Amino acid sequence: QETDQETDQETNQETDQETDQETNQETDQETEGNFTWCFKHWMVPIMEVIAFILQVGALVAIPILLALKQDGYTNSDKNYLTLYILLPVTLSVLSLMWSGWLQKFFVEAGSRRTTVTQEECIARSKAGLISSFCKVLVIPFVAYGYANLLLEIDLQFNSENFRWTGLELSTFLTHVLVSFVAYLFVWMAAALQSWAFFIPLLLSTPISFVWYVGSVENSRVFPFLDGYFVDWNLEFVVLLVASLLWMSQVLAFGYYVFQSSDSVLTNDADLFWTPRYNGVFLEQYMILNRKTPITGYYAEQIDSDPYKVVNIAKDSHIFICSTMYHENEVEMKQMLTSINRVAMPSATESEDNHKYESHIFFDNACSGEQLNQWVMQLLGLLKGTLNIDPERVTKLCTPYGMQLKYKSRGNMPFYVHLKDNSKVKNKKRWSQVMYMNYVLNYRIRYSEIPKDKAFILTTDADIDFNSDSVVALLDILARDPGVGAVCARTHPLGSGPVVWYQTFDYAIGHWFQKAAEHILGCVLCCPGCFSVFRVSAIKKVLDTYSSSVETGFDFLTKDMGEDRWLCTLLIQKGWRLEYSAVSQDSTFCPESFEEFYKQRRRWVPSTIANLAEVISSYHQITSNNNSISILFILYEFLLVFSTLISPATVILIIVTGLTALDEGLSDVAMIVVLCIISVLYGTLCVYATEKTQIDVAKVLTLIFSIIMAVVISGILTDTISSAIEGDPINHVNETSNNFRFPVDISAVYSGVFAATFTIAGILHFNEIFCLFHFIWYLLCLPSGYLFLTIYSACNINNRSWGTREGANPSSGNKSNSWMDYFFGKWHSLRAFFWRCIGRQPRSKDQDLPPPAPTVTEHIVSRLVPEPKLSKDVEDWLNRIECEMYADNFEREGYTELDFIALMKMSDIVAIGVDKRGFQLKLEKEVKKLNTPELVASGVPRDVLTWLDKIKLGQYKDLFKLEGYCTDEDVENLKGLSRAELQSIGITRRAHLNQLLMRLRYLQYPTDIEIQTNKTRMELENAPTLYLSEVAENSEESRQEYDFWLNLAEDKLKPESANLGKVEELKEKLRNLRNLCLLVLLLTNIMWIVFLYTLVFPQLTKYNLPDRAFSLFFLGIFSVIILIQFIAMIFHRFVTLVHLLARTKLKNKRLEANWFRPSDVDTISRAQY
Repeated sequence: QETDQETDQETNQETDQETDQETNQETDQETEGNFTWCFKHWMVPIMEVIAFILQVGALVAIPILLALKQDGYTNSDKNYLTLYILLPVTLSVLSLMWSGWLQKFFVEAGSRRTTVTQEECIARSKAGLISSFCKVLVIPFVAYGYANLLLEIDLQFNSENFRWTGLELSTFLTHVLVSFVAYLFVWMAAALQSWAFFIPLLLSTPISFVWYVGSVENSRVFPFLDGYFVDWNLEFVVLLVASLLWMSQVLAFGYYVFQSSDSVLTNDADLFWTPRYNGVFLEQYMILNRKTPITGYYAEQIDSDPYKVVNIAKDSHIFICSTMYHENEVEMKQMLTSINRVAMPSATESEDNHKYESHIFFDNACSGEQLNQWVMQLLGLLKGTLNIDPERVTKLCTPYGMQLKYKSRGNMPFYVHLKDNSKVKNKKRWSQVMYMNYVLNYRIRYSEIPKDKAFILTTDADIDFNSDSVVALLDILARDPGVGAVCARTHPLGSGPVVWYQTFDYAIGHWFQKAAEHILGCVLCCPGCFSVFRVSAIKKVLDTYSSSVETGFDFLTKDMGEDRWLCTLLIQKGWRLEYSAVSQDSTFCPESFEEFYKQRRRWVPSTIANLAEVISSYHQITSNNNSISILFILYEFLLVFSTLISPATVILIIVTGLTALDEGLSDVAMIVVLCIISVLYGTLCVYATEKTQIDVAKVLTLIFSIIMAVVISGILTDTISSAIEGDPINHVNETSNNFRFPVDISAVYSGVFAATFTIAGILHFNEIFCLFHFIWYLLCLPSGYLFLTIYSACNINNRSWGTREGANPSSGNKSNSWMDYFFGKWHSLRAFFWRCIGRQPRSKDQDLPPPAPTVTEHIVSRLVPEPKLSKDVEDWLNRIECEMYADNFEREGYTELDFIALMKMSDIVAIGVDKRGFQLKLEKEVKKLNTPELVASGVPRDVLTWLDKIKLGQYKDLFKLEGYCTDEDVENLKGLSRAELQSIGITRRAHLNQLLMRLRYLQYPTDIEIQTNKTRMELENAPTLYLSEVAENSEESRQEYDFWLNLAEDKLKPESANLGKVEELKEKLRNLRNLCLLVLLLTNIMWIVFLYTLVFPQLTKYNLPDRAFSLFFLGIFSVIILIQFIAMIFHRFVTLVHLLARTKLKNKRLEANWFRPSDVDTISRAQY
């Protein structure tokens, strides 16, 4: 009672505090609103009237000043007309033509739309170029006519007046250059923040004038100071007029300038009316050209149009959709902590009003109503990460499995969707199909969420990110409605040489490849680990993305590369994809050699297949997508070709380094040897098991890493020696007149290559540490580009996912120790030896003689009762029409469904099920049963209690006879083998399997396992609802039930392996593999032959040494690196602008979106 009272008091206090805060906020908002209304409707009109009076007064004062300065001019009526009338009229006409309402009339041409399409943005740019070109042509003629007709100045080409002095020409060119640079910076400032645009423009004119007035004569800054413009006798009047003009400008725009859009990276079309450059009166022109409320741009539409950029940027609905399978505790905790960062109300201290909701789609997570250990592990982490009590859950049985609903911090909806693989298709792509359809066809359709303000944040289950990274991606989507998706900079996590290799690989992939795609055309892949997709873009491709696999090529593009496939569809529909380096995230990468090779085995073929799809559909893409040109398609073709010839490239690099060390080595012989090794490894990959392929790849990686160390030493030695000797060309005819390179070509290439990566590292100064892993990248070059390419091509027909398939909960990505690996190889070699001499190899249990039976069959029959089928097993056998095998199940001890759930096909055959049809039926039905928990639940109090718990209490007397009865005997159970259990008297197959499985998990549980068991008990106390029953009383639930039922039936229904097209698909994949291997082999052979028969002989004309011939093949890669390097520089500028736009000055402290590793990131690094 006291606890309840304290809880009620705390709840009431929190409620009162929240109510007080809401009341205070509402009062402050009302007060602020009243002040704003009064200021807008009373003070602003008064300031506009005052500004108008000051401007009229200044225009009247200008002719008076010119009249007072009349003594310096000749008496001419035309000059008087110019001085007194034409200049004020010109200023007035300029103000009129630059006024916002007139520009709005010309630009919009009567259209009431406030949004600007991508095509209109491109048209604006083209119109700006055309108008600027016309101005360049027209203005000189207008000036010529003005000078001749009004000023009577002779500007003939041979006259003295036409020829400028050096001072006048330099001043004019300086004005043009500085004005244009200022225009660019003003445009950039407008895209950042309002104050960065308006304050410099408002202050530049008075500061320049004060500087001019205060300058001394003959100043280099103002060369025409001595009475050229101003009569210093009228200095007071000039200052007064200038002040009047400036004050009118401040009063006219002082309020409106800060009411403009302050969204980050606003599009040019939403910033300015016309994209023209004007060097005359630059400040005034830019202020008037800016879209502000004074032009009516924001006065009416800004509050009513929810699709304006400023509203999308600050008021969006983001669905965080994550796919999960068999991640470990650290990975799950990292993702949940990241979600918690965006769920907290104080995640962003800006005016953004983003709404988040999280959905986790868990593959193979439940069987019926029983949840597996990975789900329990996830739910056990909710309390510590999201402050969610697992028991405060809504459990729903759905057509796809189960759904768990929670509320996290900040009242963010948190859903866990548990897929039952017997009801819906497994694997990641179908999980994506589920959440995309769920968001589009249910959440948005039956809610008040505008489609154009809804976004999907896709994440992996081990991702680490923060709210700033999400908002940075939304900036780009809000800026350009033609952008369909944006990806971030991903950092790999982990430790070990394999991770070091990937650290550099990820770095150059983002520094060069992603940046080049962003600048040159369009990013081709926004990975599902961390990217934001526009819901309206997904809607156009979802039906195609949900299509089934028909051919082998479909399998590569759709199932092996689902992220690239989705992005390819978006590109074909005309959407632009971008990359933001301001947004950062981290994810765990493979730490073992096996997992790395299996992961890249999926990535490499799927990447090539999707690039081939893009290239083959170039006509459709270039027609629909304005971001992609034929030149970009050619660039991607160059990338595909360079990937195909990467094995030949590695071979030639090795030959180059070895011949540099010893010129006596035959390069042709070495090429032949390396080609033979490559072909032999490819043959092995075709016929051997995947484990054997990877084991051989490990050995080859070690050997070729040593060779690469020798190669690097040879190239460096050759480069240094040629530089020191000063005669880079050693094998030339001194009498030859042919052209000679001044330095060694290998030295040039090595220097440029090193400088390129060094500059890239400097430009990415917070990631420069990645360059330290370059040495690992070079050493593993043969493994990554020779053997991995061959391995990937040979395993195209491998349909397994490869990673996380055998993972255990609560364990990291650690591979087996080297001792386990060594002893495993020893047993394999020993078994091979026994087979060679014609004897059967002995198993581990056969190394020692089996123990003699200690219990006779008579004692067993007396102490152990005969097993009897439970009611559940009888009903199960009757339901699947296998009741004729009831005696078989009973005889072998399969009397409980928990025992049957562990059965394999070998067990089904062993109990006497001899008919193939019943074997397949039983195997299929067994997979549908709830698998018993395989986690450590703690060390039992004694052996007898433990036997009762695992439903084998009938053997307690036998264990007593063997001396296993007290609590001290529990640890002695751990080492029991199958033979020893049989000697005790346990002979039934089901009981042996159950005991061996339980003995394996007989150990002290970890903290997470304790929490998992606690979570399971809490979850069991929560009631289970059925969506079909809830739908009868709730319209919303009925809509959801109908949605899931239709989706599961139309798109997600699992296909039978026997009735489906699995065998046909396997045959198609084998044919595709053979074709790819043939293309890979012929392409590399022809490339080597081409270089040695056609290219290298031609290079001898330039007296290049033999050792430089092998470097010519790097020409293609040099072109690619050069293109990517130039694009990277442009992208760094774009990143700088974005970073400055997201930088805010608060409380005298500069806050920027720098990437800071989280606490869980530090913990995970320490644990790994």
